Formats: sequence, structure tokens, C-alpha cells
Amino acid sequence: QFAEFSWAVNRLKSRPGVEYPTSYDSFAARHPQGHLPNRGPLFLPWHRRFLHDFETSLQVEADNCELAVPYWNSHLEAGDIWGSVVWNSNRY
Repeated sequence: QFAEFSWAVNRLKSRPGVEYPTSYDSFAARHPQGHLPNRGPLFLPWHRRFLHDFETSLQVEADNCELAVPYWNSHLEAGDIWGSVVWNSNRY
């Protein structure tokens, strides 16, 4: 499952431009907007929509509507977060 996710992320990364939501760069460019100080109660709903858009774009790239963004339970790796498999150089 992660191999297909990784493939879709790299495919999205290869797309040029910043027109949202057609490329990885478009998500990277838009993400800081969700962290503006005045977002207040909109912070969580904004991120929910952002992740929905990201996951949908990955599903389109992979032609697989069952593809999902993996959940990382960072609490399981508390104390050694930087040693997590999530950060391995071979993950993407």
C-alpha cells in the first residue's frame, strides 16, 4: 500500500505548476495559508478539506479511489520521533 502511495506522491511531484490542486507544489504553496494566525476556528476544517483534496489528487494519479494518506501515530514512537521509519530516505 505504501508503495502505491509513494508512487502517487512522486507522480504528483513531477507535475509542473502551482494551480491548485494539480501538483504537489500547489499543495506546498497553499499549506501555509492554513496556519495564518487569524484562522482560529477554521484551522481544523481547513486542514480536513486540504487533506481531502490531497488524497483525492493522489487517487486520481493512481487511478485508485481506495488509496489513502497513511495515518502516522507519532505517539507510538515518542522519544525517538526522528528515528521513525517515516523519515527513512527510501520512503519516497
